[in-house]
Amino acid sequence: MKVFIAILIVLNGLVFYLYQQGVVEVAKSDVSAAYVVDEPLLELASERPDLPVAPPAEEITYCYEVKGLVETSMFDQLIEQLTALELPFESDHQQVEEADSYWVYVPAQETLGKAREIEQALVDLGVKDLYVIEAGRNKNSISLGLYTQHAAALDRLAWFASKNITVLVAPRYKTHHIYSVNLGPLSSSQNEKISEIMDEQFSLLKYENNLCN
Repeated sequence: MKVFIAILIVLNGLVFYLYQQGVVEVAKSDVSAAYVVDEPLLELASERPDLPVAPPAEEITYCYEVKGLVETSMFDQLIEQLTALELPFESDHQQVEEADSYWVYVPAQETLGKAREIEQALVDLGVKDLYVIEAGRNKNSISLGLYTQHAAALDRLAWFASKNITVLVAPRYKTHHIYSVNLGPLSSSQNEKISEIMDEQFSLLKYENNLCN
């Protein structure tokens, strides 16, 4: 019995010694660490793997093409509207020379007197629409009228040729202003807005409204 008591005393002393040496505390830390491992870890959002993101739906865009604007004031009004709405557009202005009419005339003679003689001969043939140009670039020539159609001028030329009278045809040119506007790409809401403007304020203009390429 005494031996057993002595062994207990020795064991208690050994445990106390180990406690003082920190061995028991280390064992507790190991148990705590083991417990923490079994618990779910806190995961930061920045550490999560990137999840696949669905691509955004492709937005439908609209484009306008306005051509043949011949009135400067209307063109300026349209540009002012588009600029105020901060819409993307490009504009272009061209001047085109086009034959507006055709002048039939007897070419200039050496003297005014000679021109008067031809004038009288034409009057004798029943020609009424004529006059002698007495000054300027076409001095001593005889005007026989302006024709809007080239074919009509050529018919008149052929008639004088049948009377052995030399006449000429000269086109008269006029400057036309041609404007164009390319508008877009526009979103659906922008497209609705500009559609209202075109219908209400610029209904006389010719334009195309299509999906952008």
